[in-house]
Parts: sequence; structure tokens; C-alpha cells
Amino acid sequence: NMSAYYGVIVTTKITNGATGPTTPCRAAIEVSNNNTDWKLLHTSFGLTTANLVTEFTKEIDASVLFVRVVFTGNTGQAVTVESFAHALSGI
Repeated sequence: NMSAYYGVIVTTKITNGATGPTTPCRAAIEVSNNNTDWKLLHTSFGLTTANLVTEFTKEIDASVLFVRVVFTGNTGQAVTVESFAHALSGI
């Protein structure tokens, strides 16, 4: 719930293992104003290179009430993912 914040920076990180995935991992940032109906805001992809770390950031406007990150798509090999939200709570 982002209603108490003036904006948020979302960071995502995709880390491939010693054997890269046959299909890259997808990081989808989705937003909602009611926590039920989600809309795609931004999509980023990792690559298929072994041991590669791919990082992305996206600024989320204060008008967005809810935000989530969904990681999907990698096949064949394990991929480690993480996401953080850094919120501005005061000026």
C-alpha cells in the first residue's frame, strides 16, 4: 500500500546461475488503485548469460496506490530474483 508516500523507486535484480536459463526471466511491475485490478506498468528482462546479474529501477508516481513485482518466464535453470521499494515518506 503506497497511499502514505509521495513516490517510490522500485528496484529489481535477476541473477542467473552457473548455467544460464534457456529463456530469460521477466520482471513485470504492476500497479493498481484498488489492490484487485492490476495493470502492467513496466517490463524488464534478464538475459541468458551464465552468472549474469541484471538490475533495473523504475520510479512510481505518487498517484499509484499499490505496486507489485511479478517475476516469470525463466526455464531450464534456477534464477535468483529480488525486488525492493524505496519510498519517499516526507519532504
